[in-house]
Amino acid sequence: MDINQAVREATTTLAAAGIDSASVEARLLMRYLLAEPSAGAPSAPPASPEPRTAVTPGTLFLRADDPAPSTYAEWVARRAAREPLQHIVGSAPFCGLDLFVEPGCFVPRPETELLADWAARFLTDCPSPRVVDLCCGPGTLGLGVAFLYDAPISLTGIDISGPALRLAEKNATLVPQVNAAFTQADLAADDPATPTQPADVVVCNPPYVPESADVTPEVAADPHAAVFSGADGLELMPRVLQWAEALGRAGGGVGIEHDDSNGARVAGMMQQRGWRDVTQHRDLAGRPRFVTALLPQ
Repeated sequence: MDINQAVREATTTLAAAGIDSASVEARLLMRYLLAEPSAGAPSAPPASPEPRTAVTPGTLFLRADDPAPSTYAEWVARRAAREPLQHIVGSAPFCGLDLFVEPGCFVPRPETELLADWAARFLTDCPSPRVVDLCCGPGTLGLGVAFLYDAPISLTGIDISGPALRLAEKNATLVPQVNAAFTQADLAADDPATPTQPADVVVCNPPYVPESADVTPEVAADPHAAVFSGADGLELMPRVLQWAEALGRAGGGVGIEHDDSNGARVAGMMQQRGWRDVTQHRDLAGRPRFVTALLPQ
């Protein structure tokens, strides 16, 4: 079976499995697979492993009549069983990076790129900027900010999960300009230590989905503690604000992602603490996605 026919059949299979973007994902799986050494000429393992990067879309057109790699049917079957695509390929694009992804760690998602972009722009006039990424998971937000900033930057990532922090350290090797340190802490139970040098910006993509929410199998594959936060999705939020206030500098920026039903409540919590310039931001679908503010002077 050639590549063109394999992708057509995969699209039908993925659509039948309930995947809305079946055509896109069928092509993505093939693009990632064609980038693997096993799909072409053999090569030695790289000295410093890097996450998979998909070949360009045009490759599928140019190689449409080539035989489909034998592994493709297996990957399609795994995706049809609703295993996250990122787990299958071991990689997720974020802000121009291809980050390592592993089961048991939160998967980077494109809607969070907007918060990373806001933070990178906020740092434009900050000399030797310092960033804190709360609930950092595999380092997604902080490393995205550092990559977009494209100049030397200091990053502190904090998360409760040991496996996520180990993956964050691995991902940090992909961003040469970042000086990153990752710390394990439970925001709900631990108190923040007074930093030697407060952060210019604090970003956070915390667990924020209400426990009763009906989520997709792909979201359910993420660690429960990284997704859900009590009955209303705001159980951890007061502690997130406390940590942000403790680790950020006076007048520094804070950006926090939230469930699309809780934007007004998160903004109100910031205002109650005396934070300034509280602003709601929407994602590309027009849904409330994150709130930014300035810490009190």
